[in-house]
Amino acid sequence: MVLRLDVNDRKVMRTVGLREALLLGIAFILLHLCVFNSPVMAEEGITKEHLIKTAFVYNFLKFVSWGSPVKSLTTCVEGKGSMAKALKSLEGKSVGDISIEVRWCKGVCRLERCRVIFVTSSWAGDLRKLLSRCESKGILTISDKDRFVDEGGIIGLKKEGGRIRFEINLKAAKDAHVFISSKLLKLARRVVR
Repeated sequence: MVLRLDVNDRKVMRTVGLREALLLGIAFILLHLCVFNSPVMAEEGITKEHLIKTAFVYNFLKFVSWGSPVKSLTTCVEGKGSMAKALKSLEGKSVGDISIEVRWCKGVCRLERCRVIFVTSSWAGDLRKLLSRCESKGILTISDKDRFVDEGGIIGLKKEGGRIRFEINLKAAKDAHVFISSKLLKLARRVVR
């Protein structure tokens, strides 16, 4: 990837790797969320950790494709709390020419409307039942619940040593007909095959 910067009316070009591009993307989203939404974020109890996780979700969408054409990336959220509120900031953003729409599930998600389901760590429902309903429907499942990928979820976010990391369950992705870029797989802390 080539990064172009204007420095004192002089164009500077630098080649950056995927890791740097991902970090720049996360930094840009955090800056946007903090600068433009800070009163709302503070009022709703959204922390820096929630914003970082939201930035990760947004960047995951850039490295995932589905077996069938996608017209919109409807992201359904299971659970409540600050993480669910932080994910609402993705509403209206786009990945390429595909727009993101965020919906909260009330009880049971209508899966035919979802391309992505984020299960918050506060959600107390039957995770295995939800994941079995999502299997083979082309739904990317993401969560910050402990052991999410071991339970059959596709991407799990976890905090380690003050940093947010992620794991990928490649078998679950294949079963769901969700294709994850090898570039993203290289960045994962762990890949379950």
